[in-house]
Amino acid sequence: MAFKKSRLFTVAVTVFLMLSSVFMLYQCDREKRLQLISIRSEQQGINDRVYDFFDFKYSGEYNDSCREELGELIADYNYSNLRLTIISIIDGSVLFDSHDDGKHIYESHLQRPEVVEAINKGTGYEMRKSSLRPFIEYIYTATYNKGFDFVVRTAV
Repeated sequence: MAFKKSRLFTVAVTVFLMLSSVFMLYQCDREKRLQLISIRSEQQGINDRVYDFFDFKYSGEYNDSCREELGELIADYNYSNLRLTIISIIDGSVLFDSHDDGKHIYESHLQRPEVVEAINKGTGYEMRKSSLRPFIEYIYTATYNKGFDFVVRTAV
């Protein structure tokens, strides 16, 4: 009789631990998805602010003279690794990259998943490792507003 009680207790504890583990995994996955939604929303806000900046100060045209002002705009946010990229929709060239050291030659960005999605749907998202910093995984958010000849992309 004692053996049956001991075995029943062991089975009950095992089932409890398994259910607890599944619940914890579910909660971790859910929390990660909620954090991604929050980050994407913040990035979208930054992208919109950049478009407003160009619309207000430069009549919607990209201008190389705005580089310093874009740097100041980025500094307003509390992200140590926020990366802002302005991409031409004409040829995919990188017009501005806040992490550019002047030594890198960029290939066309028109085929990047988040850029393609932004051009087709207005916004695009992708999570992948950076080609410049392969040890860091970024969350890319791209926005395209019709009437502009560039896509604004942020990465955190």
